Amino acid sequence: MAFTRDLRVRDHPALRAAIDGAHHVVPLFVIDDHLVAGPHASPNRLGFLGESLRDLDDSLRRVGGRLVVRRGDWVSEVVRVVAETGAGAVHVSADVSQWATRRRERLARTCASSGCAVVEHPGVTVVPPGALRPAGGGEFKVFTPYHRRWLEHPWRPVLPAPRRVELPPALVDLTGDERSLDALDALDVGGRSPDVEPGGESAATARLQRWARGGLARYGERH
Repeated sequence: MAFTRDLRVRDHPALRAAIDGAHHVVPLFVIDDHLVAGPHASPNRLGFLGESLRDLDDSLRRVGGRLVVRRGDWVSEVVRVVAETGAGAVHVSADVSQWATRRRERLARTCASSGCAVVEHPGVTVVPPGALRPAGGGEFKVFTPYHRRWLEHPWRPVLPAPRRVELPPALVDLTGDERSLDALDALDVGGRSPDVEPGGESAATARLQRWARGGLARYGERH
């Protein structure tokens, strides 16, 4: 399966579907050169990405897997891993940005020629994009009715983290290879701002728990 901006193992429909649909799974992240160069290559952005990927790798290793990291053109690198492992499907989280949509469509066209399916799953948003609209059509222009409709809309079940991730036996050990997590060190350009929160699912969960213990009550008092 190919991670994009969904760098977590808990409540991950694409990861769960990949595990349920095949005996072996390759958890893959491609450092897309188009997104880490030029104006996107800020120390805060790249440092946060590196921390998030290392945390994801730690989480996968605890259940028997690990994160395979490649760098280059996203579609080309995903297709390369498909060819190396003989994968029959690439599971991804659906996204609606123009960049993500075009990239995914290009992947689907390329994979189709080799018989590999690209399967999309929810996971980037809580409510599917386009599901919330006023009764008369169009778009919400006031937050309160939008929020009310958002609360009323059914949510999909929250999925637990996988208990086991089985890697293909033929998957070589990439430790020390330019495609391993060591390559992330090259992404840290300059110093980060002192107040930037650390990246990763573990750090985010800890922040949420701290806020729920104290900040939630204070938020309710102000609102």
